[in-house]
Amino acid sequence: MTRDDSDVRLIAEILARAHSIIRSLGLDPSNATAEEIYQSLMAIAPKVDKWALLSRLLEWVLLDVDGQVISFNPIDIINNYHCQLPLGSSKQRMVSEVWDLRLRADIKTTRARTIQP
Repeated sequence: MTRDDSDVRLIAEILARAHSIIRSLGLDPSNATAEEIYQSLMAIAPKVDKWALLSRLLEWVLLDVDGQVISFNPIDIINNYHCQLPLGSSKQRMVSEVWDLRLRADIKTTRARTIQP
């Protein structure tokens, strides 16, 4: 029986992508607060279309900072901006819960493909 480390690799990849975006926002991932990250994402929302090439890479990137789940998905960034949702709003929490469920389903699908009897 072989060990499957796909969960660890997926989490590492998500963290690396999130930290890369946080750095590109001019923040330090090791000490940036959830509010700082969220406000920086709201500041780039009007020009998020320039991140179109990254949108596929950011599709599943969520990060828990200070107990707040922040989505780096361009669609979420735009929706949060247009709806003027504050960090931690009920609609934003609902979106993050949906993304969490989708991510879990994707992990199960990946496991099913990689673990062959």
